[in-house]
Amino acid sequence: INKSGEDIWLYDFTTIVRNEKNEITHFFGYVMDVSDRKKVEQVLKESEKQLKEAQQIAHLGNWTLDIQHNNLTWSDEIYRMFDMEPQKFIATYEAFLDNIHPDDRDKVNEAYLNSLKTKIPYEIEHRLLLKSGELRYVKEKCKTEFDKSGKPLFSQGIVIDITKEKEAEEILKIANATKDKFFSIIAHDLKSPFNAILGFSNILLEQHKEYDDEKREEMIKWVNNSANSAFKLLENLLTWSRSQSGQINFSPENLHLKILLFETMLNLQAAADKKGIEILETISENDIIFADKNLIATILRNLISNAIKFTIKNGTIAISSEKQKNSNFLEISVADTGVGIPKDKIDDLFYIDKNTSTQGTENETGTGLGLILCKDFVEKHGGEIYVESEIGKGSSFSFTIPYKSETPNINKQNNK
Repeated sequence: INKSGEDIWLYDFTTIVRNEKNEITHFFGYVMDVSDRKKVEQVLKESEKQLKEAQQIAHLGNWTLDIQHNNLTWSDEIYRMFDMEPQKFIATYEAFLDNIHPDDRDKVNEAYLNSLKTKIPYEIEHRLLLKSGELRYVKEKCKTEFDKSGKPLFSQGIVIDITKEKEAEEILKIANATKDKFFSIIAHDLKSPFNAILGFSNILLEQHKEYDDEKREEMIKWVNNSANSAFKLLENLLTWSRSQSGQINFSPENLHLKILLFETMLNLQAAADKKGIEILETISENDIIFADKNLIATILRNLISNAIKFTIKNGTIAISSEKQKNSNFLEISVADTGVGIPKDKIDDLFYIDKNTSTQGTENETGTGLGLILCKDFVEKHGGEIYVESEIGKGSSFSFTIPYKSETPNINKQNNK
């Protein structure tokens, strides 16, 4: 510290001078003022610190690849993205590729090699598959420096974590699909049954005297069927809307599955009898599930209705249950001898942005909302829903639901 109070950095070099007898005769030294150099070092350290903080905030990292020596260096933020520790990572290009999602490695490698060939910088989005199994999305930009002969020397790039943006895009995509489906149902599916109701009711009102009793009864049945169809559709539509907005209460309790199934079948048996379909159930008297009564009733109603809809006359529907091994879940299945589902359509059944609505064996209509509700409600219970099907032989829809809780409370069900 000089007299004015300023910090001065000095480099002090001293050496010992000896005579022929190896005796110290004097010391020789010099002192150099290195304050400017130290100030530069401090500025660089502060800049490096700020850069790291900025990269962390922006979820952005940078890397450099020395192509001649295959030496790869990463900034701290890239290590964070890859969920890796610097001392445990052998920094090579091949090691970098190993951390990319297997399905994306070829396109990333091809983009880089093509950039070396064309000498044009590239930009690409790809996925990372972390050791924990977590999936992340990143955007990568890279350019390469070449010598006068065109030989690549080193590549530099940045990596930006865009996982949150991708998740937001997916949410927006689902929201838009939901909106489109909603308006599609209102514009077409909900409009159709009302057209039938209005059409036949107008005929009955204005021309009923021109038809005999048999023809009038036939038209009344058309009106009634259309009204029922519109009501079921509106019911599903309102339930789905409430589900999407989080307005459905979830109140699980111990329920007697056989009784719940019987209550659900009361309103479906007539439709099955009309097509001569036999419904067989092998639910155990002891099957108690821990579930929300309204949600489970909706699941059963939709699955059984679909089975009736797609089963030809005099077919069979089987409803069964089985306790899963090493699990506190019960698997419930609704299998039919219906027309079956094409393999390329099965994966689309439970997604709102896929149009999977088809007519039944007797031209019954639907919107595809029922299965989407089933999936939502099953997952709300922590279960899964899946389907097996074969064209011409039928389909089997199965879902898992929690078995009874440790403190059974089924007196209310039994009393009913």
